[in-house]
Amino acid sequence: MTCPLCNGRGFSTKTEGIYEIVVACSCQRMKQIHAELGASGIPQKYQQYSLLDAPADGRIPFKEAEGFYARGLSEGDALELRHCKMSQKKALAICRERYETYLKAFQTKDESIPTPGFMLRGPCGTGKTHMAATLLTDLVYAGVSPVRFVEYTQLFRQLRYSYGSSELRESDILEPLVKAKVLCLDDLGAQASDNTTWVQDILGYLLNERYGSMLPTIITTNFPDELDEGASGPFLSDRLGVRLRSRIREMCPAVHMTGLDLRQLMDSAKNKGKPG
Repeated sequence: MTCPLCNGRGFSTKTEGIYEIVVACSCQRMKQIHAELGASGIPQKYQQYSLLDAPADGRIPFKEAEGFYARGLSEGDALELRHCKMSQKKALAICRERYETYLKAFQTKDESIPTPGFMLRGPCGTGKTHMAATLLTDLVYAGVSPVRFVEYTQLFRQLRYSYGSSELRESDILEPLVKAKVLCLDDLGAQASDNTTWVQDILGYLLNERYGSMLPTIITTNFPDELDEGASGPFLSDRLGVRLRSRIREMCPAVHMTGLDLRQLMDSAKNKGKPG
């Protein structure tokens, strides 16, 4: 469909004083955003959301656990849902704060501004991936690029494939992640490996390079920390080793999310709405 603003030319003109100035049409910016989102690895289902309350581009504002989930829940589950919503609210505030920090640091190129990463940690289905992916999407729309999103299991599947490929090298996979302005490593520790040393070496290289370059890394994981009061294993350190867990603890302070699996509650709510 031809852009009505520029009739497909990609630019328009505006008058300043006695001069007519050529400027890029806004449609070109949207093409650039879509290209960057396509290269980012952010799942498409999250690209329609925003952490902002009223995004000007028409995306959907992220909402904490919706009220309709609570229909027909037991008293105990309803309490867990409230806990989930409270933890989401805290995590959302931190994500919004990091968004503003990253935006200021990368747009001004001021290296004195700290750009810490963080870890969203908690049970599956509490909104960790949704929140982290939405934060990356907001950054792309604000002009911060490149950003990268990669799921832990997918990363190592790609690396294994590269070792038998004549066209894809390990560095082709890792270097974009090392150099991304902001990286999200999703579902850390999700799959156990027989070659623990190899996994630790890959993650150690990736995280240490980013740490040395002062580039923020966002992590999501379902695994608890052995320092958590009352927590039981397996712990993240069981998957990654004590040394790497210590580095992550320094790079990515944990934001603990609690509550029920919202995907399960959503399915239950939908099923209750169906005719019997």
